[in-house]
Amino acid sequence: MAKSWNKTNIAVQYLMWSSLLIFTYFVSGIIFGGNHIWMSLTIQLSTILATYCFIYITKCKKIGVGFLYVIFPLLVLLIMPLFFFNDALKFTWIYLLTVPFFFMLTWFLYPRKKIAHLIIFVLPVIFSFYLFPNVLTYINNLNPKTGSEFPEIKFTDINKRSFKVDRDKIVLLDFWSTKCGICYKKFPDLEKLFLKYHGNKNVQIYSVHVPYPYDDFQKTKSMVINLGYKFPTIFAVSKNETLNKLNFNAFPHYVIIKNNKIEYSGFLQIQDNLIVGNAEKEIDKLLLMKN
Repeated sequence: MAKSWNKTNIAVQYLMWSSLLIFTYFVSGIIFGGNHIWMSLTIQLSTILATYCFIYITKCKKIGVGFLYVIFPLLVLLIMPLFFFNDALKFTWIYLLTVPFFFMLTWFLYPRKKIAHLIIFVLPVIFSFYLFPNVLTYINNLNPKTGSEFPEIKFTDINKRSFKVDRDKIVLLDFWSTKCGICYKKFPDLEKLFLKYHGNKNVQIYSVHVPYPYDDFQKTKSMVINLGYKFPTIFAVSKNETLNKLNFNAFPHYVIIKNNKIEYSGFLQIQDNLIVGNAEKEIDKLLLMKN
């Protein structure tokens, strides 16, 4: 009986370890609103701490056992969406790569000197704030229609009058939809960008609302006004026309035009640590180029 109880006790302990990272993953998603940069940092640090605690408390020396109970359930959870969503890998690769990496690194460094333990806590910062956003932007920007002429797309202004983009200037268009939560979170970045180039007559920046069938123009207009941003908003007339002609299917999506040519099409950021798809660098590069 005692032997059976011990086995049950061990099973309960292992179940606790296996659910720890899953719980952390969901809680971090709620706290950070799906921001994968902060989520990945949280999960990487949690993987390190969970591995340390697992080894220290259980005295387990078999890496296979540790892998099975500490990180395997989370990896299964992360792999499952890959079978149902085509673009799931864009966000899950950082976890599928770093969780096993930090588990194994922590396992092998556990008996080593303390300085090695300090170094391991620096790596998640590099992975999350430098590697992840650059690779994510690169993945989102594969196969852009750059170099081609900007197609004829019907736009209206906020008063529903026909609007044409000035094709002789550098124009940044931020395409978004009302169902895109991250689009709203990116508006402050667009505002900073707009304010930086507002005095430059050669640069124009617009947010472009792309309508879904259930969208009501007046409600969207009122929402845009209430948001209170200084950057102007224009409205695409047709979702299908916009997505088909510009060849994208996810929001937010950014297009930069110069002299009626698409110079950039994809995902943009404004962080200084971003090498790929840095909005300011892309605009400044075009400003330096001769017509």
